[in-house]
Amino acid sequence: MRKIKGYAMIIGLGLVIGGCSAFQSASTSTTTSGITTDSAIQTNLGAKLNNSDNFPGSNLYVDAFQGTVLLTGQVADKDQKTFMLNVVRGYPGVTKIYDYTEIRLPTSLSVRSSDSMVTTSVKAQLLGTNGIPSNNIKVETTNGVVYMMGNLTREQAESAAQMTALVGGVEKVVTLFNYVQP
Repeated sequence: MRKIKGYAMIIGLGLVIGGCSAFQSASTSTTTSGITTDSAIQTNLGAKLNNSDNFPGSNLYVDAFQGTVLLTGQVADKDQKTFMLNVVRGYPGVTKIYDYTEIRLPTSLSVRSSDSMVTTSVKAQLLGTNGIPSNNIKVETTNGVVYMMGNLTREQAESAAQMTALVGGVEKVVTLFNYVQP
């Protein structure tokens, strides 16, 4: 009986968090079509850049928020980087590009695993903080550097960046927020 109660609490917490996420998403300035477009940009460009014969030896990450694309990871050489940027520039719906890719060998699997754990920790920390609309923030970690995009007030952005800097494994925080009026 005790085990069942524990599982019910976990499921209930999941529903509460899921419900909060849906509510917060509805209150953001990103429209449903914008989310779909960003998701398509992120998925399709990610697949194109990571599964292409044009990018051997690369490790690329694509994140999108309201048509703004964040590129992180590693490319083998300058020609790959130029080609990658041309592919992204020509993709429908892309309005702005932040290129933080490096020309170097890809990071190891252990570094990528650590980056995933950092991203998860940052998201969990932001989710549990009052006054920071965590669903308005995209988080990507590459080689210990945390990149954050979204729509926030300056105060929210500063709080989110300060909180992120305190998470274990974070080497640096790069904020790419669009500032909104309170």
